[in-house]
Amino acid sequence: MISVFSDQISRGGQCAGSASQLLPHLPRLFESLPFFLGHVRLLAGSEKHPLLFLINADVQSSMKWLRKRREAPDLNWLEAWILLILKAGGLVGIDKVMAITFLLERVYGGPNGLIKVCFVPGPWSEDVVGALKRLAAQGLVEEHEGAYRLSEKGKTAAESLPMDDVKIKYPYAEIELFIKWNLNTLKEYIRVNYPGWA
Repeated sequence: MISVFSDQISRGGQCAGSASQLLPHLPRLFESLPFFLGHVRLLAGSEKHPLLFLINADVQSSMKWLRKRREAPDLNWLEAWILLILKAGGLVGIDKVMAITFLLERVYGGPNGLIKVCFVPGPWSEDVVGALKRLAAQGLVEEHEGAYRLSEKGKTAAESLPMDDVKIKYPYAEIELFIKWNLNTLKEYIRVNYPGWA
């Protein structure tokens, strides 16, 4: 299909149908066949083929997506949620990070959930402490007297998270709510809804 499509482009043939079928698969094709990307981008500069300007726009979008994907650090769900907490809150104390992570874990964690984070009453979790240390070692977060914030590298990593993914989108909506509460309000909410944990 690729060779036929490329040949049609080179001859200036009518290939709108082929293009519309191919465009949704461009990111995967470009990842495995970079030579094809170069061929399409080269041809897209030709004024003889105005359709290719549209293809080139999609190519550029796909390249941006791939670049962000390659630059994104390899994070687990807990680390991604911590980045989102710091993205929403700026400088956030560790107790507040613990409280919000605890609430996320109650909804999205557990045996059949995205992650399993072990907590003790407080709430406190050595899993969260370990995740913060890993993020700091990668240069994604900075510690300031018991509070954490994103570094510039961390801000880029947080922006690269797939916000349209429901596993990120819905937790982040809750993070944006909880981050506005002070620590006492969060702990009271936990005491009422999860007795014995705060």
